[in-house]
Amino acid sequence: MKHNMTFTKRFTSTACLFALALGMVSALRAAAADEAGRFGWFNASKVGMFIHWGPYSVAADEWQGKRGNRDAHMQNEFRIPMAEYGQLVKEFNPVKFDADAWVRLAKDAGFGYIVYVSKHHDGLPLPLPF
Repeated sequence: MKHNMTFTKRFTSTACLFALALGMVSALRAAAADEAGRFGWFNASKVGMFIHWGPYSVAADEWQGKRGNRDAHMQNEFRIPMAEYGQLVKEFNPVKFDADAWVRLAKDAGFGYIVYVSKHHDGLPLPLPF
């Protein structure tokens, strides 16, 4: 009887582990299918455009006669104090910005999506253009 009980416990434990493993495989397959569905548009897009645009654009990566090599990081690269960097903020006035034209240009160039970075390294938020 004792032998039979041990076999039953082992069989039950093994069966439970097998069922758990099957459940996990099923859940992983469902998650993979869900991910493929959610990211299908991304895979089909192939290439996207990231728009980094802000006060640093005014300086065109040049500060006090020196050329930099990290435009969006120029405040840090040149160690520009906020009081001075604030002058670029005052000059940055994108009133002629045309989001529709940018989107048309991106589509015509074959881009599948656009990411507009509305707050960059300088910490200044940009208004959404749309």
